Amino acid sequence: MDIYQILLTGGNSEVRKDLGDAFFGEEVEVNIEEAPDLDHALEALVSGRHELCIVYSDPADPENALSITICAQKAGLTTPIIVLNGQGAGTNLREFIVSGALAAFPWDVSQPAMLSGIVRLALSLRKTEMKLRRTNDRLVRDLITSRDSRERAEELTSQYAETMENYYLAKNEAERASQAKTEFLAHMSHELLTPLNAIIGFSDTIKEEIFGPMGHAKYADYVNDIRNSGQHLHSLIKDLLDISTIEAKKMELHESNLEVGELLDMCSRTVQHNAKLGQVNLTLNIADNLPKLWADERRMKQILINLLANAVKFTPPGGTISLAASLSGQDDDGHIFCVKDSGIGMNEDDLVKAMEQFGQVRRGLESPHEGTGLGLPLSKSLAELHGGRLQIESTKNIGTQVTVTLPRSRIVA
Repeated sequence: MDIYQILLTGGNSEVRKDLGDAFFGEEVEVNIEEAPDLDHALEALVSGRHELCIVYSDPADPENALSITICAQKAGLTTPIIVLNGQGAGTNLREFIVSGALAAFPWDVSQPAMLSGIVRLALSLRKTEMKLRRTNDRLVRDLITSRDSRERAEELTSQYAETMENYYLAKNEAERASQAKTEFLAHMSHELLTPLNAIIGFSDTIKEEIFGPMGHAKYADYVNDIRNSGQHLHSLIKDLLDISTIEAKKMELHESNLEVGELLDMCSRTVQHNAKLGQVNLTLNIADNLPKLWADERRMKQILINLLANAVKFTPPGGTISLAASLSGQDDDGHIFCVKDSGIGMNEDDLVKAMEQFGQVRRGLESPHEGTGLGLPLSKSLAELHGGRLQIESTKNIGTQVTVTLPRSRIVA
């Protein structure tokens, strides 16, 4: 049920009664508030709590009704005003309209139905006006919100553009620094290899006593130390050179058809001597009828020997290492190479560090050679250069398993 608040001013008992009768029995509730004079009428209108104001123009005081409409118009009040001009009031109805009234009618007590229709029309107009006002207010709020959102979006876009500009500047700077580092490593590696090869060659000559005996036995030990240190440094420089070449995207694969069994046999024989010295049992496990592999023989050896050397290094005496080769059952995968040891293993933090360049994991005092920290990252990069992947599973004090999976496209049919 609709409830309307109507302000009645200047009215008499007949007007109030007719208003009440006009809505009797209707599904509308009308609350009529009376204002006895101009001041009370204006105060009530200022409150804005009424849907309609009805002003009765009393013939005895016609200026009162006109004052209400004029004051309401000047004050910018929005409540619609209907003037009922009493018989004999003498005021021109047009004056009320000009001064701000919504409508002005001659009051005829014999036509209450007309009063009801007029009031209903005014209330309907007021209700529609209020809806329009609320809609307008909502639209204004939405426009303000939209404007704020647009300004915020523009601000974020500007910040994003600035961030991206800084990112690309930093990225380009980092790439230049990386390129400079790569070029430096490549240049220094070549510069160091030449005298280092001479040192290793001379130490071999002295060790073999080609031009005569060395004399004191201690010299033999010193020569061995020189040779071993030279070979270790030579291996480090070669790894650095390979990494710099891969980072510069300049490494090329020299591929050929490889017999997997022969490849694994050569790799195992390379590390067999160190395995025996460490009292570690190394075994081969090659699946039957393995197809040939299309790959770079030197790089595949480098991958497997690095993995085997790590396994020998970190497996205590009495431990076992296995080198296995098989064919994957997955659609996209081909040859799988697996190096598994019963060594001291790694935890998750160690695994992350082991895959970083120069990341040396301290695995105990029993490890006589800490290494350079390049073996695993280099093996991973070489595997990826073949289109494959390298994965590590390790458990502290139980062992480590490294798996290299190559794509099916490298199977030689």
